[in-house]
Amino acid sequence: MSAAMVRAGGIMALVMVPIVLVLGLLIVAGLFGAAFNNPDGEAIVWLLTPLLYFVFIAFAVFVFWTTRGLFKALGYAAADGCFVILIGLLLLGPPLVVLPWTWFSVLATGFGRQVGSRLWQAIGIVYLVAMALVGASAVSAAFTEDHWPDLDLVGAALAVLLIGWNCHGIGLIVSARRIART
Repeated sequence: MSAAMVRAGGIMALVMVPIVLVLGLLIVAGLFGAAFNNPDGEAIVWLLTPLLYFVFIAFAVFVFWTTRGLFKALGYAAADGCFVILIGLLLLGPPLVVLPWTWFSVLATGFGRQVGSRLWQAIGIVYLVAMALVGASAVSAAFTEDHWPDLDLVGAALAVLLIGWNCHGIGLIVSARRIART
């Protein structure tokens, strides 16, 4: 994979963060409006939720595809199967994506050790924390009467995930230079 393509994946990861934040705020505003019987609020939710989902999926698939290319270009083939499963589950949309994302987190730290990049080690650790929070929120749902996850855990998981996504984008951009030199 070319350095330009890896750099594009990094830029896409960084661009995705404000998009997700803005769309998330719009959805919250729509839910707030729907709570007060505002039909426009409900319409916003129904229109923006699929948009948010498809934007996230498209960006995430491209970012992970370019990350796969980076790892392969720098001789780290151990993560290849993980990327195929992760991208496939992202495209299918099942919640099981947490499992390969956790696997990727561990592999990213290994990639960082292999290529001497503390940034990629940090990316793996941040994603591991995010996936642990996602797992904890899912488990918390099993112990509540209405089976809703703990919203504090969900919020923390989303915040950590966005931090990881930012780091991931920076990691791709910085690592693209390394590919260009090889």
